Amino acid sequence: MYRHASKRGFTLIELLVVIAIIAILAAILFPVFAKAREKARTNSCLNNQRQIAIAVMMYVQDHDEQFFPDSTNSAWSTYLKSYNEPTLYDCPSEDGRGNNDKPEYGLNEFIFSMALGDIKKPESTLLTADLNMTSVTPPTGSVRAPDSNYTLRVYPLSPTAPAGTPSPTDLDLSSRHNNGAVFSFVDGHVEYADLKGTPDMTMLIAKGWTIASLTASTPWRVMSPGVNQKTDADFSPYGNDGWWWFQSWARISKQMKPSWISDSQIWVYSVGLSPEKREDDDAYFNGSWNAVAGYPKATWSTAIQTAGGFTGLRWMYMTASSSDANLKGAQTTITVTDSAPHVVTIIASGNPNDFGYNTCTQSVTNTTTGKSVSTAFQASLGNIFWSRLSFAGPGEVNIKCAYTTGQRYNGVCAFLFD
Repeated sequence: MYRHASKRGFTLIELLVVIAIIAILAAILFPVFAKAREKARTNSCLNNQRQIAIAVMMYVQDHDEQFFPDSTNSAWSTYLKSYNEPTLYDCPSEDGRGNNDKPEYGLNEFIFSMALGDIKKPESTLLTADLNMTSVTPPTGSVRAPDSNYTLRVYPLSPTAPAGTPSPTDLDLSSRHNNGAVFSFVDGHVEYADLKGTPDMTMLIAKGWTIASLTASTPWRVMSPGVNQKTDADFSPYGNDGWWWFQSWARISKQMKPSWISDSQIWVYSVGLSPEKREDDDAYFNGSWNAVAGYPKATWSTAIQTAGGFTGLRWMYMTASSSDANLKGAQTTITVTDSAPHVVTIIASGNPNDFGYNTCTQSVTNTTTGKSVSTAFQASLGNIFWSRLSFAGPGEVNIKCAYTTGQRYNGVCAFLFD
């Protein structure tokens, strides 16, 4: 007589152990699967933007090597309806369904109406990128939709922003691909970049990318918005002409005056004092550089280093006096003899010890014609902050680096022309 063995099931402990193991494996594998899925979507975006860049170049070739004008109240991609499929403007990582009328990729707004020949470095000039479809506006935090032309907007910081307001993200970029974004360039190649929480312009500069040409075909435009960077800055691509403060602890400036400026010398004056003081007034002005270890340096071209005998720009600031608290920047006025577009790079730096936070507005105004352009951003402790603005003559042109709060370290390093 045979006896059948009784069937034994899982105990509760064993079942819980199995569930726990499955949960641990899921916790490990699900993020991996999610990243792999997003990697596939990133590759799809790389292909989309590559095809879009090709379509843009086809348009340019068909229109005498000229980029399309500002589309204003319609998407920039409407110009390309006859060149590619609308599905190329749909990013698989976005919830919507993009097309030529509502693209999920933004265009570099500085490209509008430019001649292809004016872009000297097409391999590093941004064309398109992942567009943030629900952008947060600093410093209020309000949510806004893309502009009607779906470009990569440059975020200015309001000149009335309170001290300590964080610098804006700068561009309407979206880091929807594993905390990074896809970019296309004027030469047609595409790249992925990890944003890692850094301001967009800081990332672009660190990679040697630009959103504007090194030369201007159109005056009165922001060629590079205000940049507030902690990293070292190399300004050698921006020409050798201009004014700069070059010797530490001495009131000495140096200049290489462009031929289109008729003034015998470029003089820099204070902003906010009454009367304004000139740079050669040693009762008021001095110059130095960030001598504290770990702070950035503004390097310069070999020609100027040799002429000035230095390896970094300095900044002009006020010596101890009763007027210190009223200094709100530095400015120069030049007489321009031609009507061609020019670009000025305005460079400043905050003292690493007590500059603090201050809103900086850099501007150019033709006092003869009344035309002007400006950019405002947060200048902060020990950083290099600079912008590039295009302008034109003829007539008197005022170039200014101004601050909202008066203090003795509200100076400038250089006004450089190219």
